[in-house]
Amino acid sequence: MIRLCGFLFVYAVAHASPLDFARDVRPMLETYCFDCHDDEEKPKGGVNLERYGTEADALHDRETWAAVLEKVESHQMPPPKRKTQPSQEERARILAWINHARRSTGSRARCSGPWKTRPAPPDPA
Repeated sequence: MIRLCGFLFVYAVAHASPLDFARDVRPMLETYCFDCHDDEEKPKGGVNLERYGTEADALHDRETWAAVLEKVESHQMPPPKRKTQPSQEERARILAWINHARRSTGSRARCSGPWKTRPAPPDPA
């Protein structure tokens, strides 16, 4: 019983830790996005996700990540016709990282453009 409690505690702490771009996001981009949005001369939609080698690189381009958030959240990307799709957990992970990045960008001066945010839903009360 003590081992089980210890395991559950370690599991909870590991899953509560902040998402890391290099560990959690970039591998998903490599798997699901780079085929079309890589460092070629003309990446599809003009979006080159391969250029973000680090979290710091990614945080400098708010407009792109706002668009990625919208496309991933609405299941437009990866395109539904593509055979390999991220699991719900993977999709949730990249959305969580983008949302975390939106909240944690301390220096607005070094980031280009505002985050595009959706209005809050009306209060049911």
